[in-house]
Amino acid sequence: MTKRLILVADSLGTTEATTAGGFLALRSGFATAGRLVVVGAWAREVVRRYRGEDLGVELVLTSPHPILGYRPLTHAPTLMGGEGTFPTTPDDLLEHADAGEVYRELRAQLERAIFWGISVSHLAILHDVVWPRADLADVVFDLADEFRVALRLTPKYSEENLGYHAYALACNRGIPTIDDALTATPTELSSTDTLLQCISKKMATELDGVIELALSFAA
Repeated sequence: MTKRLILVADSLGTTEATTAGGFLALRSGFATAGRLVVVGAWAREVVRRYRGEDLGVELVLTSPHPILGYRPLTHAPTLMGGEGTFPTTPDDLLEHADAGEVYRELRAQLERAIFWGISVSHLAILHDVVWPRADLADVVFDLADEFRVALRLTPKYSEENLGYHAYALACNRGIPTIDDALTATPTELSSTDTLLQCISKKMATELDGVIELALSFAA
């Protein structure tokens, strides 16, 4: 199988810095795709800058940052945390999230991106929060199937902890996905040269197929 690396400019729409930095990475050719956070404060700036780049949507169900405060687009009582935002931790979300409310909220985020004129190429989930619950994973599979977009799954090295085979389910439904994912440590991100050396080294291992590395750029 031929190896292919997708380098994603993550977190577009969260802040001015990540939005500007992400588009610089895309237009310089360093990043090959981007990911929009529809509930981010700078999401409309992404729409203003958009020129047909390969953009996916990072679906959000948690609000981990103490300042940004991501909030649902829909009426979703079981998706609210104590701060009036999405829950701050995945465990809090998974404890009480209703699958029906998750479907309506994630669909609303995806449809808003489409309404804004984004040609959505793929979906991802912030911090992979849905995958530990199979009923919430089904919601995401249904959306990817319905809208005919690719899906960024949890990395294969963490799939063994789920209790079900996420990659097999996606394959059986004909949903395109990555084959695996890379991560980078703060040390590996210390410079562009260090990062490129790290990528080359990791790509030379037993990894195969379509491999993703998602990074938040900032200007």
